[in-house]
Amino acid sequence: MRLFFAFLVLANLVLAFFGTDASRSAAPSADRGGDTGLTLIKELSPAERPRPRMAVTTADLPEDVRTAADESSTSVMPGLCHRIEGLTDAQALAAAKSRLIALGADVRRSGQVALEKRRYWVVLPRFRSRQQAESVMARLRAAGIKDFYFVASGEDKNTISLGLFSTPEAAQRRATQLGSLKLRTQTREVISHGRGFYLDVDTDEDLPVLREALRPLGVPELQIRACPDAG
Repeated sequence: MRLFFAFLVLANLVLAFFGTDASRSAAPSADRGGDTGLTLIKELSPAERPRPRMAVTTADLPEDVRTAADESSTSVMPGLCHRIEGLTDAQALAAAKSRLIALGADVRRSGQVALEKRRYWVVLPRFRSRQQAESVMARLRAAGIKDFYFVASGEDKNTISLGLFSTPEAAQRRATQLGSLKLRTQTREVISHGRGFYLDVDTDEDLPVLREALRPLGVPELQIRACPDAG
């Protein structure tokens, strides 16, 4: 009887030992996320694993979108187009081209246009007679002023010309020069029409730089503005 009880005790001990080991094996491992319910990526099959996100480049875009994106990223704003007007002859045109090319400008085109010239004529208005005009001319010579001209015929007969100037300011300086002689001068605007040349160039230079580069040409009618087709 004792032997039977000893056998039962031993059997219970063996069952208890193996039962504990089995429960330990069935318990969730800390490497598997414990009891948080998380699943590690390494535990998933290759088909279940998420695919990595790839960086998107223009090569991934449709062709029309890709072309627009490439053009916008590589385009450079061109230089501003300026039209140089008032060049009186082919020689002035060639000189202007040479100077602007030296500045790095790109010549677009050149051509001829109608040119309106404005001059400012300073005169001593016509006198009653040549003798009266001669008396005034003697006063001018005595004051050291010799660059004048007597108009002997035409509608301005007996008028003393004191010079034809390209700007009102220059004409005013000439009139002021005679102020001490107490002579009454007139300034008349003279307009003539002819043909001139223009030059269209692309350049990033500012207007003052362009004007300074063209100043030695000595063209009083020179104008610089935006090209007609610039906008």
